[in-house]
Amino acid sequence: MEVASITILFFGLFSALRVVSYVPQIRKVALDTNGATAISYSTWSLWTCANIATALYAAVNLQDIYLSTVSAIYAVCCIVVILLTVRKRRQLLSHKTSLRVTIDREREAAARAVRITVQEAAVALAANTRPHFAFEQDLGAQVHRMLWCDLMSATRPRGTPKGDALHLAQR
Repeated sequence: MEVASITILFFGLFSALRVVSYVPQIRKVALDTNGATAISYSTWSLWTCANIATALYAAVNLQDIYLSTVSAIYAVCCIVVILLTVRKRRQLLSHKTSLRVTIDREREAAARAVRITVQEAAVALAANTRPHFAFEQDLGAQVHRMLWCDLMSATRPRGTPKGDALHLAQR
């Protein structure tokens, strides 16, 4: 077997393996729930551009349809990884924003409940009567809700939360 035949055999074999090797990476990004943080846009963009340049060079300068086609397929696989990463990062950002809004609303509701509880107690004291028997318990529960929301805001500003913030705040 000639050296040229061996090199074309290796090229064909490893080109096929290379295309298949994109599948696990694409699958990992597609299933990622943390914004695909391990993916570097600059690296994957560079690989995309290199594959496009190779495809164009092979088509225009070498008139090699096979090399041009496989390089274009590599570029498409890189673009798929980039687009999936963009989608995952937008989903994570949207989730973080909705979590922040949920926590803020829950804290506002607890603060309103504290104000109402304190106002009711003030009215009772102004009328020379004792506040409602569960005043301390109600006040404590609402302050606990507010502190829980503050804790959620402070401890989960960057990562994906575990569970629904409203459910966690009511624990």
